[in-house]
Amino acid sequence: MRTASNLRADAFDVSLLNTIIPKLEIYKLGHASGQPVHRLEKTTTRTSTPAAADTMYDLACELFPDWTPDFDALRQEANQ
Repeated sequence: MRTASNLRADAFDVSLLNTIIPKLEIYKLGHASGQPVHRLEKTTTRTSTPAAADTMYDLACELFPDWTPDFDALRQEANQ
């Protein structure tokens, strides 16, 4: 039986991600058009936040660190 004491946050191994996904219109556009944002915004002139492609790369590397070399290779191919 679950009780309040065994549902406390310190009873679980909880961690947060470091990648920040800014609230930008490009994410709404991606959702509305059914397109991944890394295809819609590869570069940006904004100085306050990175391009959506860079944000998705950072997130993917954070979620799957063992795959970073593969993500690097794909990123290099896309930039050619």
